[in-house]
Amino acid sequence: RKRGLLPLESQDYSEADDESRFRDRNGHVYKYGYSGRNRRIYKGVFKILKQYYSIIFDLDGTLIDSFAAINDAFDEVFARFQERKITQDESNSYVGVPLEGLLGELFGRENQEEAIRIFRNKYQDVCFDKTTLIEGAGELLSSLKEEGKILSVATNKTGSISRKLLEHLGVGNLFEHVYGVYDGLEGKPSPDMINKIV
Repeated sequence: RKRGLLPLESQDYSEADDESRFRDRNGHVYKYGYSGRNRRIYKGVFKILKQYYSIIFDLDGTLIDSFAAINDAFDEVFARFQERKITQDESNSYVGVPLEGLLGELFGRENQEEAIRIFRNKYQDVCFDKTTLIEGAGELLSSLKEEGKILSVATNKTGSISRKLLEHLGVGNLFEHVYGVYDGLEGKPSPDMINKIV
């Protein structure tokens, strides 16, 4: 069976109270195609988020799984400056940290620009092949959009590559705003991106 959020036929509307289904504001009934645990999480997240008119998401680890691509990029930088590969756990611990400060701290300010260039070049080489939507994210976004919510992204990933990735993954059209670093805004934890959106 196809995994995801599947619209049910009208004759199944009576079953909308089943724990694996919910009805949106237009009367469409959806069925979760996930395991019981993921179904409960998905249903709970949707119930919380639908209370809000505008919703701002982070990207890595929230909507997309890009950890393999990020790990490859870190591997390239660590190989250059420390002649070693990075572990997946170590790589994951750096996700979401502004790249400029992180690489300068790890490899020295004198190597910061080169480290950023190596990381970004490698990441762009592999990100489209090694990034997927997190299970349920596409369906959650679609159902929130169907509810009339304004969806945005604020990420410490480069804004241009973030927009391309979301388009590549088939959900770019669901967002009103997608902001990241190099969009003329300071990265998080600065509130610049959030302020721009709201």
